[in-house]
Amino acid sequence: MAMAGFDAYTLRGYSCKMKAKTQTACRSRLNRIEGQVRGINRMIEDNRYCIDVLTQIQAVRAALRAAGARQDSERDLGQ
Repeated sequence: MAMAGFDAYTLRGYSCKMKAKTQTACRSRLNRIEGQVRGINRMIEDNRYCIDVLTQIQAVRAALRAAGARQDSERDLGQ
């Protein structure tokens, strides 16, 4: 059950919204990651070597971790 003013998926204590500059940077980063994922899909369709596909999957995972870490640090710093 969502509280008034909170999205259903927002945990309690996380009531602040992203600033416009942070949101723009986050969307840009996620768009690049989306492009990487689409590239992996093409690699699979083209029957590329497994190690190449796995390398790209690791790169996407690292990019997602970095995006999450940046969000955490900006939330903690109140930026």
